Amino acid sequence: MAQSFNFTTMIKRSKCRLKQWMVPLFLFMFATTFGQDTLTPRVKKSRVLAWALPSTLITYGAVGTFVPSFHDAHIALQKKVYALSNDGPHYEDYAQYLPILTVYALDFTQLPSQSTPLAQTWKLGIAFGTMGASVNAIKYTAKIERPDGSSKNAFPSGHTATAFMAAEFLRQEYGGVSPLISIGGYAVATYVGTMRMFHNRHYLTDVAAGAGIGILSVQFAYWLYPKLEKKWRAKHPKKADSSFNFTPLFSPNALGIRLTLK
Repeated sequence: MAQSFNFTTMIKRSKCRLKQWMVPLFLFMFATTFGQDTLTPRVKKSRVLAWALPSTLITYGAVGTFVPSFHDAHIALQKKVYALSNDGPHYEDYAQYLPILTVYALDFTQLPSQSTPLAQTWKLGIAFGTMGASVNAIKYTAKIERPDGSSKNAFPSGHTATAFMAAEFLRQEYGGVSPLISIGGYAVATYVGTMRMFHNRHYLTDVAAGAGIGILSVQFAYWLYPKLEKKWRAKHPKKADSSFNFTPLFSPNALGIRLTLK
């Protein structure tokens, strides 16, 4: 017996698929848009533009969270997103750190980076401290309930902030080598933010604000580090010409680290 073709059912399924991809498409559109400025990190562009894009995300997240009518709309959106998702493994718990690991892995290659591994570590430390302090200060002040009702620390998303901080860190160091490196890092960050929504842990506003904070933290670190280094060298003129650094070494038969003290 032949089955009848239900055109209405087909349209409904198509709409569901479209809604399911709305969130990752939105986030990836931001990632690639921001990436257009970041694909050429050695070309000095307007700092206002570089800081304006993530600031816009934070503003969007704040307005969508603290203006009741907008927040209600995002609650409704999150219910639709979660209805289309499946509760699978939380791989985003690990994926958020992948771009950082990629930076140090690429240090073992001959690809040119913006900073030495030691300077990278200092900059990453500043970014991590800035991001962590900002996220937690807002989380435990705003006390926004999570979509799943498990706690009141939804805004902003810490996972997303870490992931986009990591992606921007990767872009800063190796984005000039190939656009694919920047796009890859931001694609991973987009995945993390999307899965936080699919697992019903965050609203879109939480994810957007987290992404903005993560990016701005790295922008701040790369702005602050040269100033701190210059100030330190001015206070320690005798040590200005000395330096300590470590360089990863790679050969077909071994891995190692070379320590250099001048």
